Amino acid sequence: MGEDIVLTDGTVLHIKINFLTVYLFQKCNLEKLMKKAEKNDRFNMEIAAKVIYCIIRSAGKNVTFDEALMLVPPDPDEIRKIIDEFKNQFEKYKKKQTNSMKNMNMNMK
Repeated sequence: MGEDIVLTDGTVLHIKINFLTVYLFQKCNLEKLMKKAEKNDRFNMEIAAKVIYCIIRSAGKNVTFDEALMLVPPDPDEIRKIIDEFKNQFEKYKKKQTNSMKNMNMNMK
């Protein structure tokens, strides 16, 4: 399974993707930001904060973007780890959803 992320307050965050995570991902424009970050590391802190925000919110807890930003580790390697792990988990979720939709369409025929 995926790696756990240790936030600056000591909280261990395990990345799990659910419907709310996907909704918040789209609402926060994370896909667009991640594409920009591949070309420019300047966006990584913002992306990591948005990823943390999405994951905490989708776990049913309240957090503001500023609070999520305070939880981002200052280490660039840890920031990259957060982004990469989220990206991997999100890709797995999308593949699973795509396969489910294909199976549902085949069953309807």
